[in-house]
Amino acid sequence: MDRYIIIHYGEIALKGGNRSFFENKLIANIKLALADLGEIWLKQVSGRIIVRIEEKYNLELVKAQLQKVFGIEYFAFAWNSTQDLKELEKDLLSLIKTKKFKTFRITSRRTNKEFPLDSQKLSGELGAMIVKEMKKKVDLENYDLNCYVDIVENRMPRRFASRSFR
Repeated sequence: MDRYIIIHYGEIALKGGNRSFFENKLIANIKLALADLGEIWLKQVSGRIIVRIEEKYNLELVKAQLQKVFGIEYFAFAWNSTQDLKELEKDLLSLIKTKKFKTFRITSRRTNKEFPLDSQKLSGELGAMIVKEMKKKVDLENYDLNCYVDIVENRMPRRFASRSFR
């Protein structure tokens, strides 16, 4: 499964006619911060910047470098999947089966409005599958694990963490 970093940026998105200038500057700064890793693949998608990372990358170094970049609101490590619900369920199970947690929640967002389920229904479907397969409890307020699912364009980066970084 491909691994990514999903970067969310803040106020630069509000810069009106200069927005693309500020977004391009942020992208250049991200590339500069991660230059020691080698060639970086990144793409701007739905108000986010997605960076593909290789297995060999030191994630703590990547995290430390990105925390220094001005304009990044927060970022999270992510995995890519298809937009097929059954495949997504399978990938989700494979990613969380080794995690230690009693309670969880699913937080879904979709910018691809062609996806057949809205965010709430997708969260419900995925949550029901985890309850059935892993016998875990849903707790929307006091969860041990939050599984974020972002549906963007024809790709679906997912990030699984109890918090994002910044």
